[in-house]
Amino acid sequence: MDRRTVIKGSAAASAAIGVPVAARASHPSGDTVLIFDSRIPESASFAAERRKEMRLVDIACADEQGWPMLRGALPEASEVEGLTGWSDWVSVRGELEARGWRFHRDNPIPAPLSGKAHLFRWSLKRRS
Repeated sequence: MDRRTVIKGSAAASAAIGVPVAARASHPSGDTVLIFDSRIPESASFAAERRKEMRLVDIACADEQGWPMLRGALPEASEVEGLTGWSDWVSVRGELEARGWRFHRDNPIPAPLSGKAHLFRWSLKRRS
């Protein structure tokens, strides 16, 4: 992936996601865990924009390590957000719902750079 692809992906992801700056600023550091896939340009750009605001979990690394975050050591947070493919979203959602998290939303996102047909922006919240 070259710099131009990342810049294009950042612009495309920002336009597609439509999360206002004020909404992103409302999450204190460490309050949200962001799950992304660095193999997907749109997802990588999405994470790069939020790198300083949230704890990040890269699915590409999690696959190699056997998903330790889902199997026990999830960082303390009130929300988990992600921009991933459908199958990863379903896997993460199932595991976290079994651990007491609740579905909040999921929206399909266009993926002009990767050409991925099933890219989703999603979130889960901790049960009160």
